[in-house]
Amino acid sequence: MFKTFRNVNEPNSSPQSETDRTLREDQRRLTTLLSNLPGMAYRCKNDRAWTMEFVSDGCEALTGYKATDLVGAGTPTYNSLIHPDDRDRVWNEIQDALRRGHSFRITYRIIAADGREKWVWEHGAGIYSGAELQALEGFITDITDRKTTEARLQAQNERFQNIIDNTDAGFFRIGLNGCYEDVNPAWLRMYGFECKEDAIGLHFSKVHTPEDAARAEDVFKSVLRGKSVRSGEASRLRRDGMIGYHSFSANPVLDGGRVVGIEGFLIDTSAGKAAEQERRRTEQRYELISENATDVIWLWDLEVGRCVYVSPSVQKTRGFSPREIMLQPLDQTMPPDTYRKVNAETQRRKAAVEAGDESARIDTNEIEYLRKDGTTVVAETVTKLLSDERGTVRQVLGVSRDITERKQAECAQAKLEAQLRHAQKMESVGRLAGGVAHDFNNLLTVINGYSEFLLNQLNAPGPLRSYAQEIRKAGERAASLTKQLLAFSRKQVTEPRVLDLNTTIKDSAPFLQRLIGEDVALTTHLDGALGQVIADPDQIGQVLMNLVVNARDAMPGGGKLAIETKNVEFASGNVAISPDTTPGRYVLVSVTDTGLGMDETTRRHIFEPFFTTKEAGKGTGLGLSTVYGIIRQSGGWIDVSSQVGAGTAFKLYLPRIDAGPMPERNETIAPTVGGAGTILLVEDQEAVRTLTKAVLRQYGYHVIEAFDGEEAIAVANRFSGQIHLLLTDVILPGMNGRVVSERLKGLRPDVKVLFMSGYTADLIAHRGALDCGVAFLRKPFSPEQLAAKVRDVLAHSPESAG
Repeated sequence: MFKTFRNVNEPNSSPQSETDRTLREDQRRLTTLLSNLPGMAYRCKNDRAWTMEFVSDGCEALTGYKATDLVGAGTPTYNSLIHPDDRDRVWNEIQDALRRGHSFRITYRIIAADGREKWVWEHGAGIYSGAELQALEGFITDITDRKTTEARLQAQNERFQNIIDNTDAGFFRIGLNGCYEDVNPAWLRMYGFECKEDAIGLHFSKVHTPEDAARAEDVFKSVLRGKSVRSGEASRLRRDGMIGYHSFSANPVLDGGRVVGIEGFLIDTSAGKAAEQERRRTEQRYELISENATDVIWLWDLEVGRCVYVSPSVQKTRGFSPREIMLQPLDQTMPPDTYRKVNAETQRRKAAVEAGDESARIDTNEIEYLRKDGTTVVAETVTKLLSDERGTVRQVLGVSRDITERKQAECAQAKLEAQLRHAQKMESVGRLAGGVAHDFNNLLTVINGYSEFLLNQLNAPGPLRSYAQEIRKAGERAASLTKQLLAFSRKQVTEPRVLDLNTTIKDSAPFLQRLIGEDVALTTHLDGALGQVIADPDQIGQVLMNLVVNARDAMPGGGKLAIETKNVEFASGNVAISPDTTPGRYVLVSVTDTGLGMDETTRRHIFEPFFTTKEAGKGTGLGLSTVYGIIRQSGGWIDVSSQVGAGTAFKLYLPRIDAGPMPERNETIAPTVGGAGTILLVEDQEAVRTLTKAVLRQYGYHVIEAFDGEEAIAVANRFSGQIHLLLTDVILPGMNGRVVSERLKGLRPDVKVLFMSGYTADLIAHRGALDCGVAFLRKPFSPEQLAAKVRDVLAHSPESAG
């Protein structure tokens, strides 16, 4: 890469001689460099003696020994020069560096030839041939003067620190970030800290009172700009919350002309200042409380008749500024009736206090105040009468807390609690009504059944046949009443399906118009996008009819009746119309009339069975209770609003679904002709059992009977022939009808099942809706209905009792 040119002045020169000359020149320069270095360069073996193979001329100045004294295995060895206390450490640190493949830097002491102790700094590294360590090379320099200076500075710092630690003045040092880096014991005592660790890192603003915080910030910024500060008196915030006082000085800490922090001293000046400062601080505290309190603090001067002080919080609660309130006479800040009561009570208390009754000095009341927008707020107000030195009450000090929202919430809660109590009462009445209907349906089954027997046997006209016909009519009317009771108690068996209420209302409108007469105008407002519901169409028709009849009776001189539908949705968190309301989507049907209306007392009772405001003989009091039961059984609820003379609005809420209409049921009843087969009849009411058995035998069936479920299973086990049908009541003592059917099917899988009941009790139905595949006969039933249903069940595939 490089070319060698022959020197014209050296005709006999060769490349080899040129190289030798270059090497000698490099060696000369290196020797000169090493000879003039202020330290010793070396090459040695890695043994505990540190056997030197080469040392530079600086050796003598450093150790007092010549290079020839140290090179080789003679005495002294370099290891013998190392201070005895440092030898092991030096060896271990160098070996550790070599193992990690690093160079080493070590500070230690040596003993020079003249016996002096010197501090040296060594920097060296291992020399390798491949992976084999050949030697150590490095440089050692004298740092004794630096160490001496450091020791002297350390001693000075220790003396200074001793002074700082024992002075009564508080010392502090703060960094550029405003946090304490050092403090002395006096500072800790002055600020109430137990140890330095609690204070170091704390920002200086944390130990100043709010009054001095801004001033401390200004001082901090000024010192950071390089200016020393001497202050007069300043306050400090102790850790225990107490206030102390001091004067202070603060100076910048410089490093190379650059400010790197702040140092200063505090002189405690608390003595003689505590009482004055406490008075001022107390005044400021009360002022701070008054100006920032959320409650309204006011002072009413009885002589001038208005407030002479009002705290700023009045702006938020009442809309007036304090000045606007103070310019108004007190009678203009309250409703007139409220002011008259407040003023009269204040004068009474004033007279009592001036007469020596201290119990009248303080009082608490709920007072209504006027807002700037004309509305009112209710405030819980504590007042104290203030007397002058002669004992005359001159002023009233008051603290008012706005409780308007709380009062509104209490009213809302009271309303909901009343609704809940009403719902619980209705539930209790419903259970009672359902139980009565159950027992009554058993009686009606017997009455109506035997009246049919009589009519069948009394073919010729005559008094006895007329009597039997009246018995049957009375039984049918009673059956209608029990049906309404079951609807109210939500125990009526229903056949719900997906309904479009708009279609139901449109189809019912002509009939409803004829029902209410020509003097009542019927209008409908139907939402074209109305959702669908699940309900029994016959029951919905009954609801509409009952509400329309109720509206007609409330408008004896004619009026207007409107039926409206629309979709509504209640989000989570909305105030419920009813305690049973849950968030979700609903269909609303409103039936509104312009009739007589009703008062609140009447409104609270309208859904109770047999409650009516009509004359005796004009109604049963079951119309609206039936509406209530049907809507609740369908999963909805009713809201009613009414005013005397202003009409009534019934709002029906039913859960909205997304589904297509269900196909119409097409049930056919088999002709009531004779049958054949064995029927196991289970009925706990003897009269009903006797009648049912007689009817079935009349139509040609073989009947075996049982009082309850246990007896039914025993009868089935004893009977050797085939049992074609289980006819069982739902409500039985001990084992109910569903369990009886399940156990009998376990014994006789081919048996068919027909349930009968006048009260579901949720045993064969969910909310009164028939389970799929369940054959059911509702009580009271006629002999023909019983025979037709039995024949229909026997003629089809076996029904599932589940």
